[in-house]
Amino acid sequence: MKKKIIVSAMAGVVLTGCSNPAIVYKGEEMPTSEASERIADELEVENPGLDLEVSIQQETDE
Repeated sequence: MKKKIIVSAMAGVVLTGCSNPAIVYKGEEMPTSEASERIADELEVENPGLDLEVSIQQETDE
């Protein structure tokens, strides 16, 4: 069973006009795709029965 966790990245987002902006995660700047993979891997270690997918999106005020 796959579960999705959405992480709203508000602090540390560097918008460069590209589709994969960089964020600061654990003191290291990286693309959001790499950060989401690391977060998913860490959660899966703690929850071995789950296959997780993490999505990082910038929150908009609409």
